[in-house]
Amino acid sequence: MIKPKAILNSTKKLLKNIVSKPQGFEDIIDLCDKNIVKQNRRRLIIAAAIIFVLEIALLTTLLIDYLGGNPSIMPNFGANAVFTILLTGIFMIAVFVKNDMVFIVSKYVFVFLTLVLSVLLSFFDSQTKSNGEVAAYIMVLLMVASALIFRPHIFLSIQAFIFVTLFVLFAAFRINMIISDYTNIFISNVFAAFIVYYGFHTSYKSTGNKILVDRQKKQLTNEAKVDILTGLFNRRRLNEALENEWRRAMRVKTSLAIIFIDVDYFKKFNDTYGHLKGDECLTAVANVLKERFRRVDEYVGRYGGEEFVILMANADLEKGVAACNLVLDSVRKLNIPHSSSDAADHITVSLGLNVVVPADDDILQSFINKADIALYMAKKSGRNRFAVADGLVDGGMIDGVVGGMVGGAADGAVGGDAVVGGGIGGGAAADIEASRAEAAVKSAADTAAATTLDLDTEADKD
Repeated sequence: MIKPKAILNSTKKLLKNIVSKPQGFEDIIDLCDKNIVKQNRRRLIIAAAIIFVLEIALLTTLLIDYLGGNPSIMPNFGANAVFTILLTGIFMIAVFVKNDMVFIVSKYVFVFLTLVLSVLLSFFDSQTKSNGEVAAYIMVLLMVASALIFRPHIFLSIQAFIFVTLFVLFAAFRINMIISDYTNIFISNVFAAFIVYYGFHTSYKSTGNKILVDRQKKQLTNEAKVDILTGLFNRRRLNEALENEWRRAMRVKTSLAIIFIDVDYFKKFNDTYGHLKGDECLTAVANVLKERFRRVDEYVGRYGGEEFVILMANADLEKGVAACNLVLDSVRKLNIPHSSSDAADHITVSLGLNVVVPADDDILQSFINKADIALYMAKKSGRNRFAVADGLVDGGMIDGVVGGMVGGAADGAVGGDAVVGGGIGGGAAADIEASRAEAAVKSAADTAAATTLDLDTEADKD
């Protein structure tokens, strides 16, 4: 037994579905709407172009008949001519006007005018026959419903208006319609409504699912290149950036700077405060680096463990040194306690800087290794400071510069093979005699070369 309440609930659900958009895409409604508009723009251009060609052919045929002495087709000719002019205008709007709202309005105007034309064609055909002729109306109605994507309730409103207009027009001029005409009109309207409803919801869901899938793919791609803990680039993404920027710098002959950063005595920090605090410490340092280096040609990433890397395109030695001092000062201002550190009573970092204008015979891995060796030198020289890789200082200076000013530039005096910047937190410089500096740097370089595969492990032995 059919229950009235069940019928009422089903009707309410149907009306709700007709008026509302599909569920599950609330956060991407704007993107779905824009995509639907793009689809409709392409469809309208194609549909309007096809109808325009057909109208021109029809007008040509009617004009030939009229010139051949058949004046009865003049009303039909006039209606088609007006429609062709309006269609041309809507077609131009669809092609050249980029405003979505104007396009949407023109789309529904196109639908309304097309259905009105079908009613007029049916009316003019009926005047020459004993019974009503509704074939043109039915054909155009189904064609329009299938060609474009409509909001169901808007299309149904236009459809109802045209449906009533057709019956009023036929009744006013006493045009008889047989039972089959009524049946065909009713069935075609129901079928057109179903086509519009199904087409809209199917297109909307398809569009929404595609947007969600694309968003998930993009998210997965980003996650594959981002360190989960810090949100910085991971090693894979850094390697990609290094290769791209290395090739670009080699091509345009610009400088490239890389800074290796290591949190001092981080193993002791974990042992003292726990791994959760260690993660918080790394995140805090990462956020500082992220805030300080935000230019499009600057890349900041976590290279592994407590080690970070900054890659700067178009950066010379001066900019590299300034960046090192900025990092030292910024980490100091975090003021994260570290009672187990031998460098300070708070978290500090050591840095290794290398800058080069890549030549054809240069090797990327050598560029990276020199920055890593510079980091090793900074850690061996007392930590909480930066070291500059070899080959960056000319004339009397040799292959290493060690700087250590927290919050200020590291001053150094020339001494044979090295310039060593002294006190942490002060501006004092230490003059090193040429022979002693050369021996110290050579010893550090030999040790680094002997432990190339495990520099950080050697340096972090507390």
